[in-house]
Amino acid sequence: MIKLKEKEVKENYKCYSIGYCEAQDLLSLEGTNYYTAGVYGWNADIYIFGNTAIVTGYRPFGESLDFDIVNKYNKKADKYRRANKQGYEVQKRHLQKLIYEMLTEYEGNKNDKK
Repeated sequence: MIKLKEKEVKENYKCYSIGYCEAQDLLSLEGTNYYTAGVYGWNADIYIFGNTAIVTGYRPFGESLDFDIVNKYNKKADKYRRANKQGYEVQKRHLQKLIYEMLTEYEGNKNDKK
């Protein structure tokens, strides 16, 4: 993992914030690309999906994803992983698909409210 400053991440990615362990099943097969830390230690892990960063930890930053949407997709990921014993790569692709669906749903809901 590579340590970055929050400013660097915000300059290069659209950042979405998820609280600590709220998406643990959904992100379980993703490697953390980066992390941030401060005077109190570790702040957050950063997962990159194209030009989007999902930031999760004790002190995440970015636009907060709706908890209900995150929870919905995290439960789908948990259910899928428990029911399917397919190989790592197949499961990882399925979870990535769920991540992109979650982001798309969130953006769609946000645009509907405008």
